[in-house]
Amino acid sequence: LAVKNLKLAWVGTSVLFSYSHFHAFWFIAPDIKAFIYYQTVYTLGLGLACGYAVYKHKSLGGAMLIHGLFNLGFYVGALS
Repeated sequence: LAVKNLKLAWVGTSVLFSYSHFHAFWFIAPDIKAFIYYQTVYTLGLGLACGYAVYKHKSLGGAMLIHGLFNLGFYVGALS
């Protein structure tokens, strides 16, 4: 699949990734909705970082590693 504007694709998929996490806002308890705003911002940054990893290494492996390590960090944090 050829992409004519890589920057637009990179930013666009990052925004979609971030929105996919914001979507939970409509279905969760009111007392944790503030977290969804925070989550939307950091997932935008995470999406941009993953997109850069794909661009730089021409592989999904780097993005998958970044995402997995990020989730692992939250998991370990939740244990303590």
